[in-house]
Order: sequence, then C-alpha cells, then structure tokens
Amino acid sequence: MDAANASCLRVVNEQFYGPLSISGSPPNYTYSGPMVGLFDTMAKHLGYFCYKMEASPERVYGEPLPNGSWTGLMGMLQRREANVTGTLLSVTWLRTQVVDFSEYLDIDEFTALHSRPALTSDVTGLVRPFTYQTWLFLLLSLISAFAVTLIVVQRHQGLVAPREEQQRRHGKADWRINLKESWLWTWCGLLGQTNNL
Repeated sequence: MDAANASCLRVVNEQFYGPLSISGSPPNYTYSGPMVGLFDTMAKHLGYFCYKMEASPERVYGEPLPNGSWTGLMGMLQRREANVTGTLLSVTWLRTQVVDFSEYLDIDEFTALHSRPALTSDVTGLVRPFTYQTWLFLLLSLISAFAVTLIVVQRHQGLVAPREEQQRRHGKADWRINLKESWLWTWCGLLGQTNNL
C-alpha cells in the first residue's frame, strides 16, 4: 500500500473484535482481520492501487453534537477526512443523515445468555401456580363458604339431609354431623365434586 499517493482510498476504522482488530500505538497502528482482506480485494478489483487505513483521533465511533456535527469516526466521514469505514456499524436514522450505508457484508446475532433450565425438586411447587395473595383469598373464600354452609345446614336440616338419614342419626350429636356435612359440601364444591358420602 502506498499511503503517500493522492489517489489512495482513506479508510477510517475503529476496533471491532472479530472483523477488524487494531493494535499498536498512534500513529503506527496495525490493522488485521477479515475487513483488511476485503479492502485488499476491493482495491484490486475497483482499480485503486492503494488504500490507507487510519483511526479517528478520539478512537470512538462518534455521536452527534447539538450543532449537527459528529465526533470520532462518523465525524471524519462527515467532514470528508475519510472516504469509507472498515468498521461494522449498525444502521440508525441519525447515521443515515450523514453517510450512505452499503449492502450488508456481515450479520451477527446477539443474544442474552442464561442457564439451561433443568428439572429440580421444589417443595413449594404446589403453591407456585398462584401468588400468595391468591392463595390467601382462596382460603378466606373457603372459610366464608364453610361458615355459610354450616348456617344453612343448621337452619334447614330437611333441605340438605334426607328424612331417612336424619332418623338414622337421631342418637348422634347434631352439631358434629352438621359440621362434617358443611365441611364436605364446601370441600367438594371447591374441587368440583359431588357430595355422595
């Protein structure tokens, strides 16, 4: 590469590990990676017999300033201090106002990493489908339904238990039977089952 020649293509770069690496100290940077090979091929096929790789003085990609100018690599392109960049840049609306992007040369997918899920035993697995507030509301509803059912059973024996069953249980304490029936009616209603006990 003949950097002194005026017809050299000026390529401004910034570190992008993988496609382009910059090592050394200013102004004697060493550039390596697939993008250097790409520029060698372009220089050969487009008729440029040289290109000059350089880095921005700030060593940043650049950001817009309030007056419309840019810093870093983008600033060098905007001021025409460089012709092209060998750094891979994401296409943003602000950048498209300053430079023209080529067709995609490289596409990488960036993902967040997390540990692979695995089956493990969990004592609290039974209660995890719902929040604690939901379980508390369910418990309060169950207690309320039990209390209402007990009152109904106490007040209206003939509506809940058949006459033959009442006569058969005549010797037992009614409040224990009513308590058991109320609990079974409440529990079966919660589980969606019939009370055939």
